[in-house]
Amino acid sequence: RKEAALARGFDSYSSYRQYYLELPEDEAAATFEIEIVVTTNSHPGFEGYLSLINPLQVDGYVDTRTLTYRYPIDRPLHFKQRGFTMDPEVRQEGDMEEVRYELRYLRPMWFERWSAHPWSNYPVVLASSLATWSDFHARAHTVYEGRSVADDAIRAEVALLTGDLETSRARAEAIYRFVTADLHYLGLYEGQSGRVPHPATLVFERRYGDCKDHTVLLVTMLREAGIPAWSTLLHAGRPAFLDPDLPIQLTNHAIVYAEIDGEGVFLDGVSNPYQFAMPSDSIRHRQAVVLRDDDVELLDTPKGSADLRSAREVVTLVLAADGSLTADVELRYSGFLAARLLDRRDKETAAEVAREDAEFVRRSYTLPEDLEVTYLEGESTVPG
Repeated sequence: RKEAALARGFDSYSSYRQYYLELPEDEAAATFEIEIVVTTNSHPGFEGYLSLINPLQVDGYVDTRTLTYRYPIDRPLHFKQRGFTMDPEVRQEGDMEEVRYELRYLRPMWFERWSAHPWSNYPVVLASSLATWSDFHARAHTVYEGRSVADDAIRAEVALLTGDLETSRARAEAIYRFVTADLHYLGLYEGQSGRVPHPATLVFERRYGDCKDHTVLLVTMLREAGIPAWSTLLHAGRPAFLDPDLPIQLTNHAIVYAEIDGEGVFLDGVSNPYQFAMPSDSIRHRQAVVLRDDDVELLDTPKGSADLRSAREVVTLVLAADGSLTADVELRYSGFLAARLLDRRDKETAAEVAREDAEFVRRSYTLPEDLEVTYLEGESTVPG
């Protein structure tokens, strides 16, 4: 299992492992010794890069916990403590150095699924083979820039998409919609492509790829349209915040940061085609690593708001002279809901959407089965 876990770790952004330890029967306590051997990154451009995050606590009471790091002296690890202060024991033996933390009486680490990532909230030891984010930039920027190069086919597509568009925002939106709608998400990790994107030219030719592949193509096409754009790394899912000093690559997703008419926007190349400059919940309110030309910039992605996910129902009742009552229910969507409805309309027939929305109204108001519900076109942020 250890060999399989290490092999999987080479082909992914992170190698997170969770261990479940059970006490022997009829014993109130036990001592466990776990040895984890970690090898440095083998991906082209990232060779020798290693970053570790070790929370001090677990989900049970611990009397004594010892964290020991051993590494070659000529390939040192750089450490940082977050949430606690301690002078670790450091010693050298031959060509190896050892750093040792010993902690006593640790309380359990419990957290809710909706809360921020425990690595952001609890005391942790951070370790990296790189000393600064500038060191990380020297590697990652080279990897992504080397694959964000256009050819004649990409230039022709950009000209076709943006030729009659006058504003930078309109050109950016047209390119964004092309990448998100015409390309399929598919992660085929051939060789070392778990962390390294395929060239933009290959992604454009194949019309598929994972988040890194969509990112390099989107960056390449935006630049061809005269829009500054950079590949950007972050952690999707539970919010996680990066350390400002030590380059711990707490990332599992790649997106684009672009400057459009003086405004910085985050664009997710594998998102909904109608969510231009509207990052989804999974990448909101967290820190992102922007691989600018000269150095890394850690930027916060936008926070959420009610406007991004709202549905308004407008009900018009008409009482006739004979006592009959008719109702017109109009659903007005905004933000993500509007984007998803538009995307759904692209993929389904209008009749099918009308039927589904009519059934939604029936369920919402618990209407009897024999009452006819008719879908009506109306004034709305989304047609229909």
